[in-house]
Amino acid sequence: KDFMMLFGGLDGDPNRTITMEEFTTKMEDKKFRTYFEVRGLDVKDAEAFYQMLADVHGTEVMTIADFAVSCMRLKGMASSVDQHMNLFELRQLSSYLKIIDNLEHRLEPITEMLEAGLKFYLSPPASPTGMPRHLSSSACVNVVPSSSVQTIGAHPSQKLKHQL
Repeated sequence: KDFMMLFGGLDGDPNRTITMEEFTTKMEDKKFRTYFEVRGLDVKDAEAFYQMLADVHGTEVMTIADFAVSCMRLKGMASSVDQHMNLFELRQLSSYLKIIDNLEHRLEPITEMLEAGLKFYLSPPASPTGMPRHLSSSACVNVVPSSSVQTIGAHPSQKLKHQL
């Protein structure tokens, strides 16, 4: 309740909100800063402190009630369990980033092949007949009658066709 009364004097607006500017200005007051320190909230950087709380709430302007409750949650020292939980979450994030990086590297050659194929397919005709290059004989595309094609493979979905 003391906390809410302290913050009540911060805001002259009827909507009872607090902005980063209001908080940083008030933190320049030694009495106001001491109030935080006595309650276990050592605010070294007022802007970073406010931004951290605002980010959690997803807004730049917070109600005084939300700000006060958030401050009270930060009171005191972090427990060993809290620190280990943070370390665990950081390690998980790090492993996810490694997986994403690995996937990105594995997809690079595929992307390059697709881009090269698209460039080749969309390139202007290069043959004297006026046919697109991907359909000309210089592209090594031969039409083979189906009677001279043999299908082999272990599974119907993986059959390969070879010219005899």
